[in-house]
Amino acid sequence: MSRLFTLLAGPILAFSSLFMASSTLAQPYTITQDTADLTPLTAPTAVSLADDQTAGPFNIGFDFNFFGTTYSEFWISSNGFIAFENTSNGCCSGQLIPNSGQPNNMIAAFYEDYDPPEGGTVSYSLEGNIVGARSLIIEFDQIYPWNGPPKTPSTWQIKLQECTNIIEIHCESCVSDGGSHTQGIENAAGDDAYFVAGRNSTDFSLTDDQVIFDPDLVTCQAETPEPALPVPTLGTLSALLMTLVLLIIGTIVLRRSAA
Repeated sequence: MSRLFTLLAGPILAFSSLFMASSTLAQPYTITQDTADLTPLTAPTAVSLADDQTAGPFNIGFDFNFFGTTYSEFWISSNGFIAFENTSNGCCSGQLIPNSGQPNNMIAAFYEDYDPPEGGTVSYSLEGNIVGARSLIIEFDQIYPWNGPPKTPSTWQIKLQECTNIIEIHCESCVSDGGSHTQGIENAAGDDAYFVAGRNSTDFSLTDDQVIFDPDLVTCQAETPEPALPVPTLGTLSALLMTLVLLIIGTIVLRRSAA
């Protein structure tokens, strides 16, 4: 089944069903669209990708629920998407979704024909220190389309949020080279997909754009960090020392009085 999302007033996108094969979905998603900056990566792991290559598996760092199934690993395609299985690299243009043909079980940021060896970096990073409130970020930074310069490189991130299972796609500068690009999510069977209208196997570009796919499915809770112990100040130490001195003096006086 397919769902097409149309921009309404404000950032909220409402969907209209084009085809409905069943009234029961494994996991429905709500889409919102807004503007947002990229998240700086604190300790990224670089991924070496050849042209038309899928690399992995890599650890997500936490359990992530996607279309009703929980995953702990992911793969990265050089052509602008990640997947939760070892799937096709997707050469050589953004596939129309949903589609039973490979690749499936994927999150497409700006899926087309990209060539990382031409320049730029692909990396991922587990961000956050509180279990239950972390996020995995996959970044394509200044990656050129196939045949490289003088074409314009693109930069984007895919973010997976722990516990809430929310997916974010951030396009800082997603520049089309005139080919067909796809942005959206598709299930493992290739029969259900979510995307913003005008971003499904078509020619489009984006700047400072954010799309959020929210399954409204919380599968865990963030841990509450232990409260930090207070750090003694000079004034506090002086007061404690004075109290100790007075106690000692008082004890001596009492003993002498008793004698």
